[in-house]
Amino acid sequence: MLDARSLSDRRDEIAASIRRRGVRADLDGAIALHAQAATKQHELNETNRRRNEHQERGKKKLTLEDRAEH
Repeated sequence: MLDARSLSDRRDEIAASIRRRGVRADLDGAIALHAQAATKQHELNETNRRRNEHQERGKKKLTLEDRAEH
């Protein structure tokens, strides 16, 4: 099994191996799906980071004005 991160780096080599073995595989589709999954994971990580920051700010003593803004 190949590491999904190496598909785009070794695309030509893997494509030649696929042709040589006579295997039907959508290499470009797999590369696109991996890129899409990586983008979604990055978005999720960023959302979690912002949520954690928000929660940390809420734990501190806040004035009424700051609390309303929070």
